[in-house]
Amino acid sequence: IPLDMVGRLHLVEGELNHRLGMKKDEMESFKMAVTLSKDAPTYAGVLSFLGAAKDIESMKEIFHLAYTDSGIEKKWKIYFSMWYLALQKMTGVADDPTPLQVLDMAKGSEWTDTLAAFYAGKLSFAEAKKSAKGNQGTLVELEFFTAFRLYEDGKKPEFTRALEDSLDSGYYSFYEVAMALEFLADMGALK
Repeated sequence: IPLDMVGRLHLVEGELNHRLGMKKDEMESFKMAVTLSKDAPTYAGVLSFLGAAKDIESMKEIFHLAYTDSGIEKKWKIYFSMWYLALQKMTGVADDPTPLQVLDMAKGSEWTDTLAAFYAGKLSFAEAKKSAKGNQGTLVELEFFTAFRLYEDGKKPEFTRALEDSLDSGYYSFYEVAMALEFLADMGALK
């Protein structure tokens, strides 16, 4: 079995350990997953799961592994930073400036740079939506991060609706949609 596949099996093992309440085993599995796989989708799987589980301390640890991994592309580090910031907003634990620094450095012409500028409050929703060019996938991501800007503004009903809009897209393979599903389930807001 290729090491990459073994790493992904450890990712699943970590999720199961989390759901079974086995915290120590969970982190061992997640660390093994990212050590063996060393690819963005494995980091994304771990970080999106930890974000949805609202496990800020574990997310911080794995985020920093991804942040310092030179094999992870800039666009993924931007996504990971936005997920981590979203969880910081939700948990009220904002003691790590690293994800904000990543967003400040996102100044290119890629979609992730535009999304980072929007999430950091440097770009309006209308401007970001225009850059999305009607692409449904980018609109789903924009809606997800809009939800967290609403959350930060104390607009909880609008936050819930924006998460529902992400879920209604049917783009279940997107990490943001999977996180929205978990957040809505946790709030008892699933339709």
